[in-house]
Amino acid sequence: MVTDYTAEDVSFLTSTNFESAYKISVLAHPLLKASAAASVVFISSIVGALPIYTAPILGATKVGISGNMQLQY
Repeated sequence: MVTDYTAEDVSFLTSTNFESAYKISVLAHPLLKASAAASVVFISSIVGALPIYTAPILGATKVGISGNMQLQY
């Protein structure tokens, strides 16, 4: 359950699973922009599409990554 997580747990999972993808994209942007065939590959999880009752925070962060990837074009 979501109430089983401390604020520190949520912060760690969010930083690891969502913020890190954003930060690496920002850092790589100049190199990606300079390349003719650049791409970024993120590894997400089925947890975002099929939530697991025991891992709600993990699922939320994975949905964030998947949703953000879909917005890019």
